[in-house]
Amino acid sequence: MEFKNFQIDYLVLKGTNKAKQLVAMFLTQILELTINSKHHPRGMEEWLEGEVRQQLRSYVTGATVRANGANKTFRAYAVVIIGAIFLSATWTARANGLVIGDSLN
Repeated sequence: MEFKNFQIDYLVLKGTNKAKQLVAMFLTQILELTINSKHHPRGMEEWLEGEVRQQLRSYVTGATVRANGANKTFRAYAVVIIGAIFLSATWTARANGLVIGDSLN
């Protein structure tokens, strides 16, 4: 499980009450948002599908999991906290790193 967080001010939203806007959004709208940060200067979905997914994949393909979980299927979770808003992403993977399926919730 991987936890990621960042301040709501890093999301590109119009207006001053970003939290209220974010709470009113559907997941698909949140995933379309741009992150305005020197560490994550890209879209939310691109960041989750790229950097976060790759980090979870490296855990699953690491030596500990390979030694203890050969031929097993794992679920890797990412929880993203934006201010007080929680998003979760789930990937199912085998120890060889093959992603079987995924979902963003």
